[in-house]
Amino acid sequence: MAMYTVFVAQVDEIVAGFVAYAVNSEDHTGEVELLAVHPAYQNRGIGAELNNIALERMKESGARLAVVGTGGDSGHAPARRSYEKAGYTCAGYFAHPCNDHIKSLHGCAK
Repeated sequence: MAMYTVFVAQVDEIVAGFVAYAVNSEDHTGEVELLAVHPAYQNRGIGAELNNIALERMKESGARLAVVGTGGDSGHAPARRSYEKAGYTCAGYFAHPCNDHIKSLHGCAK
């Protein structure tokens, strides 16, 4: 079972968003499992900052590659923009029984 690390973003003591990620020390990968920003706080850089924090911490934990999967529909467009701002690049579309998904990759090593 994966152990998740969670960071919460607050604005004026109100939870505006969070990111949850896990690091696999055996294959030196990290994966963002969940990223959410409340609609009232989107487009303020909160998602990008949460991604940056997660990437920094994954790298510090030995990850050389970070991955994230997200929906390919218009409802997931804000999440995709946040991942792209953080440096993720699209690795392609993968079929999913419920939705088309995008799998994105980001190298953590310099």
